[in-house]
Amino acid sequence: MATGLIRMGIQGQKTILVQPTMKNFWEVKISAAEKSHQFFDRRLAINYGKAWAVANAPSTLRVLSSSGSVEREWTYL
Repeated sequence: MATGLIRMGIQGQKTILVQPTMKNFWEVKISAAEKSHQFFDRRLAINYGKAWAVANAPSTLRVLSSSGSVEREWTYL
């Protein structure tokens, strides 16, 4: 599913995904990290992802829907 989107880009750009889980949580996955972070609130998950993306630029933050399509995307250079 969306794990195929988690990769290092050609220039080393990191990808952070925010996506809903089947247990009504929001998951934040950072690049190819094995661990993810769980949040009860969508807004908190997105804010955490944004903060991580800014601190580790260049990076891209993607918010995915439950079907795996991209709802929003921000790029930080």
